[in-house]
Amino acid sequence: MATPTFNTIAAILAQDFHVPPAQLRADDVLDHLGLDRRERLELMFAVEDAFRLRIPGHRLDPREPGITLQQVCDAVDLDIDTVAESTLSLQIPEGATMSQKFQVSGMSCSHCVSAVQNAVQAIDPKAQVTVDLETGHVDVMSTQPRQDIVLAIENAGYRVE
Repeated sequence: MATPTFNTIAAILAQDFHVPPAQLRADDVLDHLGLDRRERLELMFAVEDAFRLRIPGHRLDPREPGITLQQVCDAVDLDIDTVAESTLSLQIPEGATMSQKFQVSGMSCSHCVSAVQNAVQAIDPKAQVTVDLETGHVDVMSTQPRQDIVLAIENAGYRVE
């Protein structure tokens, strides 16, 4: 059964490396899929970017031949679990103001900047929202949880990456 992690990695292989996803299995060796050392490194960078994490080289070194797709999935899942556990142990007091950064796409003018600022301030009137239209970076100082801010921005018609 394919997991969300497997499906995401399969999509990266299909899009960036032209490997047909229908033929992929967890026990496939990356070398046998036609990925050379450089391409294995590029795959790992793409996987890390997709999951917004960094896999330590001692856990999985893409320069080494013989790495299976399952090993890549396991490394990602282990890192996700580690981040989740450390996040759970972090106690943030309710109502604490936090600085949060977002990458937002779809903004093209000053109206878009105002729409994003207004969306965030609709859920937290005291929020400080700084938008860089050129880069799409949005910095927010707010008491609201990240998922609520993401939802507010997306409901205003923009994509949070």
